[in-house]
Amino acid sequence: MAHTGFEILRSAGHGKMDYVDKSAVMKAFRAFTLIELLVVIAIIDILAALLLSALVGGKEKTKRAACKNSVRQFAIACHLHAHDHEARGSAQS
Repeated sequence: MAHTGFEILRSAGHGKMDYVDKSAVMKAFRAFTLIELLVVIAIIDILAALLLSALVGGKEKTKRAACKNSVRQFAIACHLHAHDHEARGSAQS
């Protein structure tokens, strides 16, 4: 029997060698299909988009907090200035 190279030898465990179809072995080590790879990439893309939107939301909250603090500090400064200068009157000549 001539072998075409599409078969591989397999030991039967008793010293006897059998020929096995290579396609049967390759099914056991099946690679990912294009559809499976695209699905995985799409899932990773969705997760990355969710993460980025959460990070952008965090940046926006940080900017708001900094702005709120600046307004608060300005209000305190105005209040202290008014308190320090209330004895002199509002208009100076």
